[in-house]
Amino acid sequence: MRFIAADGQPFAMPTLGWYIGGQAAGRQSCICLVMMLATPTYEVTTEVTFDSAHFLHDYPGKCARLHGHTYRLQATAGGQRLSREGILLDLASFKTLCQQAVADFDHQPLNEVPPFDELNPTAENLAAHFFRALRPLIEEKGLKLVKVTVWESPTSGASYSE
Repeated sequence: MRFIAADGQPFAMPTLGWYIGGQAAGRQSCICLVMMLATPTYEVTTEVTFDSAHFLHDYPGKCARLHGHTYRLQATAGGQRLSREGILLDLASFKTLCQQAVADFDHQPLNEVPPFDELNPTAENLAAHFFRALRPLIEEKGLKLVKVTVWESPTSGASYSE
């Protein structure tokens, strides 16, 4: 972490807030206002599609009947360091990870594929499932999975993040 004093000069200090009296990194001071400089964060997003049918349990509308969607899974990863080539995460490999995550669901009735044989296959539950499947794969690369969104249509979707 880097900190700056009220006079704009950088110095090291173990805590944030006001520093009153004494010395801060060799500087005589009586009052210093300390703030942390923001660290840049980069994010990359990719998306894949898969086709599945499902029905919703205990739903009082037409979605209680079997119907299908071309789902669109959108995943965003974030981090603070780029490679020497200026890349946070290779988008082709990110897309491949997402394709692998949805492969077992493509052209399947979701209500028959675990965990949705027991869990209602809502867009919200799908987003959480895919987030939890992708998170360790992204963390292996030293990055954070920021968010997963599952779209059931061009205008309706659900997101999950932790």
